[in-house]
Amino acid sequence: MMNETIMVVVKEKGTLKMKIAPEDNSGLVTGTNVQSPRNLRIDEGVRYTVPTENFTTRHSTNGKIFYHLIKKANGIKRLTD
Repeated sequence: MMNETIMVVVKEKGTLKMKIAPEDNSGLVTGTNVQSPRNLRIDEGVRYTVPTENFTTRHSTNGKIFYHLIKKANGIKRLTD
């Protein structure tokens, strides 16, 4: 079975951002920012599952870790409530 990561859209300082969801258990650090396509960041609270192999780890200029969702990521699924 493929390991999947749960992401959630959150609003911070008036901007919609993608983060690893608190309920995720894929091994990625929960609450960490995810660099993702803008068209996924539509509404606050939307959740997605993505195969974990579609992420790479990056470091910002201030040394913080964030995840990058690869450009041609396959298997992105929007979760419904």
